[in-house]
Amino acid sequence: DSVSEACAEVLRLLREADASGRWPGISKGREKVIKGATLREHGGSGGSFTLGSMPPPLEAPAGNRLFPELARRAFELEALLRPGRTPSSTIAVNKHAQFLPHVDSGAG
Repeated sequence: DSVSEACAEVLRLLREADASGRWPGISKGREKVIKGATLREHGGSGGSFTLGSMPPPLEAPAGNRLFPELARRAFELEALLRPGRTPSSTIAVNKHAQFLPHVDSGAG
């Protein structure tokens, strides 16, 4: 079905992003909520970046430029999974990252 196909495509693109060597560095804000030792920047294999749109005057996330097809397909998948829901403005993409206890507003 279309949801299974969309999931498989997003998974393929995530694996491609991971293998590409272009995974962007983590933002200072996100770094505060992830255990440092799990991050690539500190010797781990983890990372986190954002796809989507930011309110002015913020710039678009680097993930959009680095992985445009992943960005498009991830938002298409969200629309398939939650057709009646207002679309998210951003999607966090995480790999091997161990999050610290924190509160997330869920905005975006």
